[in-house]
Amino acid sequence: MNYLVMFIGAVIGTLGFSLMFKISRKQLPCAILGGAVTFIFYLLFLRYGCFVANMMAGCAMMGYCEIIARIRKAPVTVFLSAALVVLVPGGALYYTIYNILAKNTDMAISYGTTTAITCLGIIAGISIATVIINAIFLIFNIKRK
Repeated sequence: MNYLVMFIGAVIGTLGFSLMFKISRKQLPCAILGGAVTFIFYLLFLRYGCFVANMMAGCAMMGYCEIIARIRKAPVTVFLSAALVVLVPGGALYYTIYNILAKNTDMAISYGTTTAITCLGIIAGISIATVIINAIFLIFNIKRK
């Protein structure tokens, strides 16, 4: 699939979920940019595999959200909830459940493994970025306001 089409879809998806989550119009451009940054990092690292792509995108997403939240004086979750949408393995999870219900064990295991690897990559990226960012803010004595 064309990367430009995927990127546009990710941005539109982020916009849609931002509106659904009722993110204020003032924070909306930064929330959408968070989804775009996340998806760009995902595409940049996709050649290294599903886990690495999601981990690096998770790191970039968390870093962006932490920094923009401090700049905009808003909670991190405002930006994180919108940016995270582009990484959620919805299709893989759907096909995992579908194949479980259809008693197609091999396909269920295949999609389930992909879902688990994706989720673990996202979790690892968020965890790594959170530790690094909090350490930097602690070292430079930057406080949340």
